[in-house]
Amino acid sequence: MRTLTINGRSYAPQVNYHFSNVANKELATDNTTGFDNVVNGLLQGDVDTIVHAYHAAIPGGSSRPSEELIAEALDAAGVFDSEESATKEADSILEEMQRHGFLRVKMQKFNSTNKTLRDVLNKQLESMPDDSTATQATQRLGLERAVQDADNQIDHLAKILNPQPQPAQTVPTVPASPQSTAQTPTGNA
Repeated sequence: MRTLTINGRSYAPQVNYHFSNVANKELATDNTTGFDNVVNGLLQGDVDTIVHAYHAAIPGGSSRPSEELIAEALDAAGVFDSEESATKEADSILEEMQRHGFLRVKMQKFNSTNKTLRDVLNKQLESMPDDSTATQATQRLGLERAVQDADNQIDHLAKILNPQPQPAQTVPTVPASPQSTAQTPTGNA
């Protein structure tokens, strides 16, 4: 996450237990924790969630800047210039979160829950008759899309939680030239 300058003051976001706690207090819905809402929104590249995540990550309680000011600072930094730049920012927040053990475990739990939900959706899909009515066909399509979305989120988060090591760069060796290895004769001429 980037340090934001708002009204001449620098704000360095911190993703840690406090971040999770603030997200749970401010972003929870009836059946979903605020932390899970943040992870889900970031996986979808949701721009509002990027702003919410920064707001939760900036310490200071009531003295932290408003979400509107945070959104303006992120916009000025080019985060919202394109869908690609917003997705890149969302991924960088998720990557920062996975570096902190407490949050990584919460993200792993989120992924496990998503896998369970995907499995339930697959069982519902398998139990639907093939010769279905128009309503059932619509339901089938909805379930297929939900399974695909769940698969995409599971795969995306798995890549963040388990980054592949970058291959080591090798420096090519240049063989010594024959002249440099030839021995010069010694003796009288």
